[in-house]
Amino acid sequence: MTEDEKVIYKLLSKTMLKSISEIAPYVPFEKSKTTHLLKTMGEKGVVAVEGKGRGTKYIIK
Repeated sequence: MTEDEKVIYKLLSKTMLKSISEIAPYVPFEKSKTTHLLKTMGEKGVVAVEGKGRGTKYIIK
């Protein structure tokens, strides 16, 4: 995991789904970079991605 991904990982939960709007205010990146990092982490199997579009939520696998 990259340093940027670790910042996001620390904010995620193993029990509660979180949306991008719940994560973005607490990371030093713009929303687009945060979304991209979460997508990459999902492809790596680090996080589970639930839903599509505006309803997308993330949780630690």
